[in-house]
Amino acid sequence: HARRKMINIYDINPDTVGRFDLVFCGSVLLHLTDPARALMRIQSVTQQVAVIATVVYPLATPEPLARYMGEPGGFTWWYPNRAAFEAMVRSAGFAGWEWFSEFRLDYADGQPGPYHGVIRAWNTPQRPALLDDSDQPPTNLVKEKVTLSAGGAGWLDPYKEKVRGLLGR
Repeated sequence: HARRKMINIYDINPDTVGRFDLVFCGSVLLHLTDPARALMRIQSVTQQVAVIATVVYPLATPEPLARYMGEPGGFTWWYPNRAAFEAMVRSAGFAGWEWFSEFRLDYADGQPGPYHGVIRAWNTPQRPALLDDSDQPPTNLVKEKVTLSAGGAGWLDPYKEKVRGLLGR
């Protein structure tokens, strides 16, 4: 069952919202002044798996760097590169993580949009069964992710079913 609670991401913790088998954070981090702190809060409420997506600055370097985009009245603050996104997830305290997807999400008018990265992180000693390779998305992942990330519903359904199965529901 689902419930809705309006709360600041920096205020979530097990006491205020509980703990969840699956946490999804989609394209939120770039809009926050402190994305690393937000990831720590997400980690605190993740019992098994967190799926975390954000804009990834296409700077191919092993150094963890982020482009600062903040300005008064703006709504976008940080674009981390791949290494910085990985470092933030590690620093948040997850037991393990893996890259799940990278894609470019174009704008509705067809103009090229920003690149996104998706990391699956977990808080269990071993990689959870929820992430078994047999449950990988179809080979047309990029097209599907772009479409679904643009507002479609349903791409989390296989995870929901897997969680229900693991919990015997």
